[in-house]
Amino acid sequence: MAATPAVRGCVAIVGAGPGGAGLLTLDAVKALREADVCFHDRMAPESVLGHLPAAAARVDVGKDFGRAGKDAQRAINALVARGAMLGKKVVRLQAGDPSVYSRLTSIPNACERRKLPFTHNHPSANSLPGRRIAKAIGKPSHNLIFSR
Repeated sequence: MAATPAVRGCVAIVGAGPGGAGLLTLDAVKALREADVCFHDRMAPESVLGHLPAAAARVDVGKDFGRAGKDAQRAINALVARGAMLGKKVVRLQAGDPSVYSRLTSIPNACERRKLPFTHNHPSANSLPGRRIAKAIGKPSHNLIFSR
C-alpha cells in the first residue's frame, strides 16, 4: 500500500499597506478571499479583514508594545505553520509592509523547519506587500509627494 501524502496548506504573508482596503494589491485581496484562517495584528482595519470569507477564522495575534519578544513571535510562527500543516490556507496579515518588520524571514523559516516548502510563489509561502505608504500618501489630496 502506498503512503498517503501529507496534506499541506499554504501560507501567504500579506501586507495591509497604509491600511485602506483600496490600497491592497490584487494578490493580497485574492489571498484574503481564499483564506481558511487569518492571523492578524491588532491594527488590521475591518475594511481589510472584510475581504475574508465569513467562514474564515480570525485570530488576533497582536503584541503589546514593550512586552513582546522573540517568544511571542515564535508562538505566532508556530501557529501559522501549524495551520498550513493541517491543510489550511493561512494568511498572516501584517499592518504596513511586512518586509520592513522582518516577517519575511521569521515565518518562512518556521515553515521550512516544519518541512513546509518555501518559495516566493504559491502554494507554499508568499509575500504580498501592500502599497508603499509613500505612493499612497499623495492620493487623497491628489498632490505630488515631491515637487521642485
